[in-house]
Amino acid sequence: MTFFEPLDLQGILLNSLAGSIEIFMFIAFIAIGGVASALRIPKSVTLVLFGLFVVILADFFPALYLLVVVIAGMTAAHAISKVVTR
Repeated sequence: MTFFEPLDLQGILLNSLAGSIEIFMFIAFIAIGGVASALRIPKSVTLVLFGLFVVILADFFPALYLLVVVIAGMTAAHAISKVVTR
C-alpha cells in the first residue's frame, strides 16, 4: 500500500491516476473539452481554461512535448465536444 501526503497533487493525480504527465494532460484535455461542451461553454472561454491548465503544468513538462500534447489534446477535445453536443 502506498502512502500519499494529503495535498501531494503530483503524486496523487499524475503518478497514481495516469502514470505519466503526458497521459494525464491528454486525459485532462479530453475531460475539460467534455465538460465545456456539456455545459455549452463558449470556445473562447474553453481556450482560456486550456491556457490556464497549460501554464499550471508548464513546470512539469518540456516545451516541445507540451506543444504536441496541447495540439493533440485540443483536437481530441474538439472531437469530444462534437460527440457530446449531438
